[in-house]
Amino acid sequence: MLKKLIALSTMTLSLFVVSSSVLAVTPTGKTILERANNAYNSEKSYTVLHINQGKVEKEFKYKEAFIPIKDLFNSRVSGIKWDNKNKIAEVTNAGSGVLAIPLMGSS
Repeated sequence: MLKKLIALSTMTLSLFVVSSSVLAVTPTGKTILERANNAYNSEKSYTVLHINQGKVEKEFKYKEAFIPIKDLFNSRVSGIKWDNKNKIAEVTNAGSGVLAIPLMGSS
């Protein structure tokens, strides 16, 4: 019984420490854009994206924080549709919608 109590106490303490550290690194901000801007070093004027597929790695470097959705999915899916009214990108593969991503922007 004492071993179970010690194990339970240790697990509870571990969860508290992990959740405290996660909350400590959670970016602050009211909007997704504010949280994204606070998540990384704001002094950097670029973003680098590495995409690995098997042994092949592609690197994309952008002069801003935003990465075009076409660079993420274009070579791996059959199409990307943009719903300008709802600001949603729908990624399709073989004619079926596989992912709907809410985005900010107009194109």
